[in-house]
Amino acid sequence: MQAMGAPPVLRDLVLVGGGHSHVTVLKQFAMRPMAGVRVTLITSQIHTPYSGMLPGFISGFYSFDDVHIDLARLARFAGARLVHAEARGLDTEARRVLLRDRPPLPYDVLSLNLGITPALSTVPGAAEHTTPVKPISGLVPRFEALLANAVAADAPLRVAVVGGGASGVELACALQCRLSRERQAVGFASQLTVALVSRGPILQGLTPYARRTFLPLLEERGVVLYESNGGVAEVQPGALVLADGQRVPFDECLWSTQASATGWLGDTGLPVDADGFLLVDECLRSAGGPPNVFAAGDVASCAAHPRPKAGVFAVRAGAPLAENLRRALAGEALQRWKPQATFLSLISAGDKYVVATKGWLGMQGGWLWSWKDRIDRSFMNKFGSDLDFEAMQQQQPAAQQQQLPQALAASLSAEELAVLAGAKMRCGGCGSKVGASSLARALRRLQQGEHGLEGDSVGLALEAAADAGVLLGLGQPDDAAVLEPPPAGHVTVHTVDFFRAMVTDPFVFGQIAANHALGDCFAMGATPTAALATAVVPFASPAVMEEDLHQMLAGALRTLRSARCALVGGHSSEGSELALGFSIYGSAPRDAILSKGGMQPGQALVLTKPIGTGTLLAAEMRGGGRGRWVEAAVGCMLRSSGPAVPVLRSHGATACTDVTGFGLLGHVVEMARASKVVVSLDAAAVPLLEGARECAAGGYLSSLHAENARAAAAVQGDAGACDAATLALLVDPQTAGGLLAAVPAGSAERCMADLRAAGFAHAAVVGSVMEPLQDATAPCLRQMLSRVMLRAGCLALRQGGALSRGIQVQTRCCAWTAAAQAPQPAFQRAAATAAAARSWQHRLRRCLASKAAAQDELEEGEEEDDDDDEGIDAVGNLRAPPEEEFEEFEDSIGPELSTGDVEWGEKALAVVQQLLADPAAAGGLQDIELFSFRAIPSSKRLDIRLDKMTDQYGSPSLDDVAEFSRAFNTAYEAALGEAAAGEIEVEVSSAGAERQVRVPGELQRFAELPMKVEYSLEEDKVDTKVLTFVEHEAASAVTRWRLADVRVNRSAAGKGRGLNKKQRESIVELPLAAVRRVNLHIDF
Repeated sequence: MQAMGAPPVLRDLVLVGGGHSHVTVLKQFAMRPMAGVRVTLITSQIHTPYSGMLPGFISGFYSFDDVHIDLARLARFAGARLVHAEARGLDTEARRVLLRDRPPLPYDVLSLNLGITPALSTVPGAAEHTTPVKPISGLVPRFEALLANAVAADAPLRVAVVGGGASGVELACALQCRLSRERQAVGFASQLTVALVSRGPILQGLTPYARRTFLPLLEERGVVLYESNGGVAEVQPGALVLADGQRVPFDECLWSTQASATGWLGDTGLPVDADGFLLVDECLRSAGGPPNVFAAGDVASCAAHPRPKAGVFAVRAGAPLAENLRRALAGEALQRWKPQATFLSLISAGDKYVVATKGWLGMQGGWLWSWKDRIDRSFMNKFGSDLDFEAMQQQQPAAQQQQLPQALAASLSAEELAVLAGAKMRCGGCGSKVGASSLARALRRLQQGEHGLEGDSVGLALEAAADAGVLLGLGQPDDAAVLEPPPAGHVTVHTVDFFRAMVTDPFVFGQIAANHALGDCFAMGATPTAALATAVVPFASPAVMEEDLHQMLAGALRTLRSARCALVGGHSSEGSELALGFSIYGSAPRDAILSKGGMQPGQALVLTKPIGTGTLLAAEMRGGGRGRWVEAAVGCMLRSSGPAVPVLRSHGATACTDVTGFGLLGHVVEMARASKVVVSLDAAAVPLLEGARECAAGGYLSSLHAENARAAAAVQGDAGACDAATLALLVDPQTAGGLLAAVPAGSAERCMADLRAAGFAHAAVVGSVMEPLQDATAPCLRQMLSRVMLRAGCLALRQGGALSRGIQVQTRCCAWTAAAQAPQPAFQRAAATAAAARSWQHRLRRCLASKAAAQDELEEGEEEDDDDDEGIDAVGNLRAPPEEEFEEFEDSIGPELSTGDVEWGEKALAVVQQLLADPAAAGGLQDIELFSFRAIPSSKRLDIRLDKMTDQYGSPSLDDVAEFSRAFNTAYEAALGEAAAGEIEVEVSSAGAERQVRVPGELQRFAELPMKVEYSLEEDKVDTKVLTFVEHEAASAVTRWRLADVRVNRSAAGKGRGLNKKQRESIVELPLAAVRRVNLHIDF
């Protein structure tokens, strides 16, 4: 017998949509969870935009993350399940939410907070030729494309905005502000025209002050206004035809008129108003519909208290909605809510100038922007930086012992009371199996096609079973599945995998678990034919357990059937959490098996997928990741390795494995040992999932990390010389990882092209197979430290023969390469990207900060390796480089162009400028500019720094650096001659993670990032603070900053928690002349 902890799930609260009301509901259920209630958020978008900050985002004053709430992070904080799917309807009788391309989800209480879209169908051509402003999630990528086109060619650009409400006016002003600024920055002189088209006077519904104020503001900003009676009559390709006969030409048109509700609401049978919006009563419950359906925000309409579709009402509805959802779940009487009659409207004019109205009152000015900015950021912080995951995790044990609310306990049925009583003690052995009726119903639903697969589901099941030669399976349940033997000449392949859920959506978890299990079969070169499942679901009511089991197996069935693998049986059991595993049965020709032991000297190592799932999932659990990072990782885990197998075979693969729990390094060691060869691994070439390096550098490591890190013992040399983040990723356990295969080196390039064509966009050559391994106990991975220069943004000052501050010294970057003495092409000697530079800075800083600790280690007999970083002695002191070496580094980080007054330097600069002027010649690189160029005659070295304008940090990727290096070397050899060019050492890198920022020119560009600011307000006294830029007032030559929420600014008493509201909102004013130097700051 086993005592259970938290009460079982008795009620399901399902929230459809991640709007402004539902984020408040999630926050309130996080702060005050309800025992026995499971919360599920269904959303088609992982990041939900805050409409109040959209104009600032369009104007360029906010980043993507500034204006979006991370729903994945918020749901994790609230302990809610996150289902990333599109709702397409409701079955109110069966109480189910219908989802696109997957099984429906049941609910006990339902709340709708969906987005709305402009009514395009009322105007001919609008749907075909315009972009709707709502949902905002669709506007963001279209605007980014518009922005790219605006600076791509110096040609006239015409943009039209249709809609004279507050959102249309703000959007037109923001577009005019941003597009004109961006085009001026690149020197474009051609005309930009932004037109605003309104049906009658603009800003109807607001006080007349708003229109009177904006008419001159629009004219001043160059926005052309059309106030046409009847509005737009037709939209033709490239032109709006107005009702009064006028034509408004456009290259891009954004539609911001009165919005309409989601189309499927009208098919649900729920009462709706004349415009299709869901009718609700004063309790936000469906008016005249089922009593367990609620709605708030733009999708809802209250006849008792009609209000305009404004975000303020959705925000204010969040708290009363949360309270009434609690009451509905507990069977209590609901509370009425009356929204305020008037509201504060803050309408931005594009350039940090705001017009405010409330009722009859109106005002305007730049100071209102600062006020609006504080209001908006304060709201966003509630669902972002203010979420204290550490405190929440500390409260979880107490929350699990929470008793059912008295009202909920009193409303339970006899069956639910029996479940509650039975939850106190559960049996082991066969007594822990899922009940026969729940299991039978779940399996019956799978066989009947209730799993979200399109097409003839039963036909697919029979076809897969026939392919597998299934004689007895799910269709005819028995004590065991019975299969035909494989064809003559084939052997059987068996594998098994099992693990706990790593995502909260059971359907997606089922897909991942099945895909992971299939990976072993694919790695052997075998064809999977049948699978047995082992499923564990938490104890709950029979209906809940049935649904969890069905969702999980439905997801698995989708993956299995796509691989033409039949699910033929399995076992189910109760447990503390969801878990799922599969035993896979497959077959392959006897002479075509791919094993780990088939690597041969001279082959290349190919990896089909990026790595980083372990650190990303660990960060997600602790609130340290971003929703889009995790969603991309989930997409990678769902990608089947099956299509890669025939590609690898066609290019002569002789060995293969799938990269999973032991991490890339561990699996390489397995292959090297089995093949008895020495392997060289190039860490810089290993593809990474987005956000993986940030999460690893932030210390978000899998619980298996420490065990996996022991694989570093197989590395020849000092694996610790590799920066901590890179080493962590090399041993990061992967779920449903890619295939690692050995192919002939001559076929590697063609193999990469074919893999990418097959959908493996991140496939890469990550190493090579060297000579045979002579001693089975010797290290089988060879390491070489490629000598590169890392100038990551700090200036080294030499005083009294020593470097007094900064880490601008010659260091080494980890590269797992072919042979220590072999010459390398220049592009292989390229400096690491900004992320690698940042990691090395962190490592060197730790050396500087821990002299005493290092000395203690030496006294205990732990000596430093002789190959440790140049410039650092055994106790972490920075040694001064030779005089001539220091001269090369001094001021090297700053943006400059220096040819060294030598011909080879001048020709090199000309080649760089030619490549940047012609992206096609540079391998198609886009948005790359030259940050600095230095030819250093004393060492015959070129130092080329690149700046990527579209990257948050200005950092080109490793692929960008490598591509540019290849193009440069080819062009440079042609210009200078192969022999002469071969004598020049070329180093290409980014401007650095802690790059110098031009003042004041680049302050606005990096305004969202923390910056290390050196300033002097008194003679001979220099101070340093880490700040974020707010604004530069040109007239008074004053810069304004806020304290950055980074570790160096957090007090010890705060135990590492973020800054408080007073600290965040305090303004630091610095005269421009007092600012001596600004660098980006990386928070470790």
